[in-house]
Amino acid sequence: MKRSGKGRVADIWIQEDILYCNYHSDTILTLEKAQEIVMQRLEVQKDKYYPVYCDINGLRHSHKEAREYLAKHGSMLTTAVAYLASDHYSYRMISFFIRNSKPRIPSKVFRHKFHEINYLRRYKK
Repeated sequence: MKRSGKGRVADIWIQEDILYCNYHSDTILTLEKAQEIVMQRLEVQKDKYYPVYCDINGLRHSHKEAREYLAKHGSMLTTAVAYLASDHYSYRMISFFIRNSKPRIPSKVFRHKFHEINYLRRYKK
């Protein structure tokens, strides 16, 4: 069964026991938008844990408050997060976030979707 939610910031869906989150193009992530994404994701998850595939290529900037919120609250009901960051800027931005925010769950950044999906398979419940 595929559950999904289309939001104003990201599209979120579950497929083969992995939750996918794709940020829309040119997103500037504010605290309000980070809270909206977490609420949207929790609605799609329906109280079940999932590893998360997060394509951040559409993310152009994030406010400090949004990053802090995601570091504390963004990992609810997740077993791991793999970020897809194909371009150099996105890769550096999310690497900085992981290094400095120290997420509570296993988190890793990748440049290719194939590697990301393989990483998440071991965190399926």
